[in-house]
Amino acid sequence: MVKEGSLKEVDEFADAADKDFLFRYAKDIFKMQCKNDARRYYTGKEPSPKGLGWCAHNMRIGTKKRGRDKTMWIVVKFRANERRWARVVNAKKQKENNLVSAKIRELKKNGYQHKQAIAIALRMKAAGKLGKKK
Repeated sequence: MVKEGSLKEVDEFADAADKDFLFRYAKDIFKMQCKNDARRYYTGKEPSPKGLGWCAHNMRIGTKKRGRDKTMWIVVKFRANERRWARVVNAKKQKENNLVSAKIRELKKNGYQHKQAIAIALRMKAAGKLGKKK
């Protein structure tokens, strides 16, 4: 078993079996229970609200919370009966991404290769030429 004292003493006096036990189960020792479900655990390093102790599976779909990374997250349905945290994307950014995707599809239909189409669409986005009428 692990001897009392500092980690240095544990390192000096623990035998091989104790060290093996520590390394194998260290990940379980440093996990904390979720605030809304005692059967689930989190490490605290997650950028989503789970990093603050809020598990998504025990919340309603559509619930919004601020995550550990200071951005807004929302509970979304994933597969049949699973829920996950997903970042909330603002409408303007989503519209820009949709315009870029549409332009890439259009360029590929006109015979451009995928990488060329991406480069052209991103250049047009940077120049502010996407989504404007000619």
